[in-house]
Amino acid sequence: MKKGVRHGEQTFFVAVRLEEDDPQPRVIPPGLASVLKQFEGVMPPELPKRLPPRREVDHEIDLVPGAKPPAMVPYRMGPAELKELRRQLDDMLESEIIRPSKAPFGAP
Repeated sequence: MKKGVRHGEQTFFVAVRLEEDDPQPRVIPPGLASVLKQFEGVMPPELPKRLPPRREVDHEIDLVPGAKPPAMVPYRMGPAELKELRRQLDDMLESEIIRPSKAPFGAP
């Protein structure tokens, strides 16, 4: 971040704070409320706990031979954020909403 500011680049800083209980009720903007009402039959009231069954076709992305992924440092997380991320990932892996990647590279 310091490097970007020093070089006059557009730099953003975001602070995320996790709250256990939301003290204020969530207010849905009127424009969004009308869209949600219009398409309420499209989304189920609760998301499925598992992935859909395997299909006849397994899609894949062909990588360019010899190409390297961009070298980027993973986002830093505080202990509480990392704990929550691991909890959510474990829950989704257990319920098979996600599955381990077979990609030749990825984030640690």
